[in-house]
Amino acid sequence: MDQQPFNIAPSRPSNSSGPARKPLTSGGGTPWRLLVASLILLVLVVLIYCGMNFGYEPYLSNQIQKYDKQLASLTSNMSEQDQQASLAFYSQLYNIKNLGSNHVYASKIFDALEKNTLIGVRVTNVQVAMGSGGLQMTGLAPSFDTVVQQVAAWKNDSMVSSAILESSKTAPATGGTTFSIRVSFIANAFK
Repeated sequence: MDQQPFNIAPSRPSNSSGPARKPLTSGGGTPWRLLVASLILLVLVVLIYCGMNFGYEPYLSNQIQKYDKQLASLTSNMSEQDQQASLAFYSQLYNIKNLGSNHVYASKIFDALEKNTLIGVRVTNVQVAMGSGGLQMTGLAPSFDTVVQQVAAWKNDSMVSSAILESSKTAPATGGTTFSIRVSFIANAFK
């Protein structure tokens, strides 16, 4: 084997090997590319501005004038009594719409009870507080497992925010389990 001394000092690359590097001031090409991209962007911005200012703005002005003329034509064709009657009719429709949107439909509670009450469960009492959106349900189930399934059925409903089992007790006389569940509905569930 040939033994050569190991040199730890870094060696400098020779000038003859590899591509020669140009200084930034000698026209490397990057500033020209940046200038061309900036000019293209400037031209695009000017074209968009001219299109909006000289094309779209007159079009919108014409449309506004057209609708103003139509409105003036309709106003001149209607008597003042007809205008008052139309305004009163529109106000009534608007008020009916607002009343309907805020109306609470109590019949939706029966739909929720029918959908969420299991087959083996017998409901004995239901108390509903429409203002707070709550329901208190008492009943009789064949077993405690059925009561747990009943609570889960209420919790899985999209209109229900929470369902809590308040009490459960075995009823030896009937052979089942009596229970009480409190259900809270989401806001505006019955509107």
